[in-house]
Amino acid sequence: MRRQIPLLVLCLLFLVLAPLAAGAQTVMVYVSGTNHSDPYLLSAVEAGIMDSFFDAGIIVFNAGTYDRVSDSDMQRHYWVRNTARQGGATHAVEVDVDLTVSSSDRTSFDGASFRLVRVEPASVLGTGRVQASEIGARPGTAADQVGFQIGMAIARSALSRM
Repeated sequence: MRRQIPLLVLCLLFLVLAPLAAGAQTVMVYVSGTNHSDPYLLSAVEAGIMDSFFDAGIIVFNAGTYDRVSDSDMQRHYWVRNTARQGGATHAVEVDVDLTVSSSDRTSFDGASFRLVRVEPASVLGTGRVQASEIGARPGTAADQVGFQIGMAIARSALSRM
């Protein structure tokens, strides 16, 4: 009889906690450059997004690449949704970052467009754009800090639509 009590307690805990875990939101983040690719700066945008989701208590992971999967919007959207589904995500954030390379080979941000997708049933929950000029970065702010702030702004907008 003593062994049945712990087993009964474990079963009850499973019945109580399993529905809570099943309702957890999980987000996959895919970041790519539209006209230029600088993995260091793209990772700054991704870090801002992922930190914000994590701080909000949402499970978050990245797509594992900054390479532009396709120039076709339809193919890229399909790839993002399919990869998110395979990873167990309930949502995906697809981000296209506009980078500019100046004549001095310095890379800077113009802004970033994003698309928030519910994986199942498939639907677009929202789209938006964050301009680098909108985030309040001071002149001379390092590009990676600007990228991180852009990522945080994207995450705030996406979180308000989930």
